[in-house]
Amino acid sequence: MKGRLIGILVLGVLLAIAAGVSGCGGGDDASADAEPLTKAQFIRKADAVCRKADKDQMTAYLEFQTEKGETLQTKEGREDLILTAGVPFVEEAIEEIKELGIPKGDEELLSGYIEELETALKEAEEDPLAIAEGSGTTPFDAPDAVAAKYGFVACSDFL
Repeated sequence: MKGRLIGILVLGVLLAIAAGVSGCGGGDDASADAEPLTKAQFIRKADAVCRKADKDQMTAYLEFQTEKGETLQTKEGREDLILTAGVPFVEEAIEEIKELGIPKGDEELLSGYIEELETALKEAEEDPLAIAEGSGTTPFDAPDAVAAKYGFVACSDFL
């Protein structure tokens, strides 16, 4: 059981990272006339979002552990953990990343990446236990690989 709880914690952290593509979201107030972000700026801002999501997920996990820790012994409790301490932060991070604006020339790659993240998030919402008790792979593996290749650090390990 202890190993399973650690796996759930790791999952929560990863979910946070997935959601956490924000951190600085909204701080620059980019207008329609503003220059698009460079790749380096985009990566820096998106990774900040992911780090924030990771931190928020960890906080939510600890709150869950304090308030409902005994429920982690059940499938329903582990599902509840993923849906309350993971998924919302990933969803928020994805939205914040989308708001950053895609660097010129990377539109196709990053639009595909965001679509893959949204698909993975939907799969996590539909079957959260597949993440918590899965075979070591998650719906986020494909977008994580794209993110790592692009140069993300914090955003390349969502779940």
